[in-house]
Amino acid sequence: MHKVLIAFGGNIGNVEESFEIAFQKLKQIGTITKISKYYITKPVGNANQPDFTNGALTFETQLSPQQLLKELLKIEKQAGRVRVQKNEPRILDLDIIFYDDEIIEEKNLTIPHPRLYERKFVLEPLNEIAPNFICPKTGKQILELFKNLT
Repeated sequence: MHKVLIAFGGNIGNVEESFEIAFQKLKQIGTITKISKYYITKPVGNANQPDFTNGALTFETQLSPQQLLKELLKIEKQAGRVRVQKNEPRILDLDIIFYDDEIIEEKNLTIPHPRLYERKFVLEPLNEIAPNFICPKTGKQILELFKNLT
């Protein structure tokens, strides 16, 4: 089984209901081992939208990174997400932050997630559920990455 850390968020519709639906669908392709509490955060990139509800979870799966990405995109679409532009309001966002200790740089998938180091809304919930996880790119624990946020 592969250990995966996934960040989730949303800011339109009933996001907590969308999260619960996503969790049920994730359980069909693996095992959720921990879920953070929910964090309310200001939007990044496009401030003219509602606040986000964010969290993170630890997940175990036999799927490859590409298979998992495909499934996460399918879950987002089933929840009603339509992608039009970057940093837009969304009903559900599911991002692979870490996949085991792999570093992946492909056209449609970068792991660790390239912007995780600057995003409190990702690092804070990750720090809650996996503070000792070591980022394969930096060699630092999530706890240290979170403490070093500016």
